[in-house]
Amino acid sequence: MKKDGNIDYSGYSLPQLNEALSLINRNKYPLNHERLLGEIAARSKSRSSQPGPEQAIATTPDSVTPPSTDPTSALAHKPNSVPLITRAINILASFGLLAYGAYGVYINDLYLPAKKGPGVHLHDSAALVMFAALICACLNMMSVVLDHHDKRNNEHEYRAFAMGLKYLGWLLFAGSLLMHIPE
Repeated sequence: MKKDGNIDYSGYSLPQLNEALSLINRNKYPLNHERLLGEIAARSKSRSSQPGPEQAIATTPDSVTPPSTDPTSALAHKPNSVPLITRAINILASFGLLAYGAYGVYINDLYLPAKKGPGVHLHDSAALVMFAALICACLNMMSVVLDHHDKRNNEHEYRAFAMGLKYLGWLLFAGSLLMHIPE
């Protein structure tokens, strides 16, 4: 923890300085408060359009205030942005996988092509388990699309959800192939 007077504000941008001024407890950290005012005053002289420290002092309370919700703030949350082509591919691939798996389960022959040699035809419970793995893959791809549209600060939850689905999907995939071996 920094002691009063030890913070160097020269590396901060003007918006960061103004936010720091709105958050600092000037009774607890008077030296930091004075240094902050000095840095703002020095930068405000070169920019006449920016509010001066006198205006900021009038609105600064004696205690710490909650963080700024201004979207231009340097500390504001910036939601994920997924390119349109990635979202479109994920949506189309999800629906394609879902349709292919549903059709394979419906006719009781879910075919998995192989790179070399003949593919694998799954039937009955092995086909259902593979279809569950395909559903996990679809949900994983759709979580990327949903995360793009969700502007809340919860990307870590989407990553955890996708990671869990990935492991579950691979487990179901392997289980389906192991169920197929005795046939």
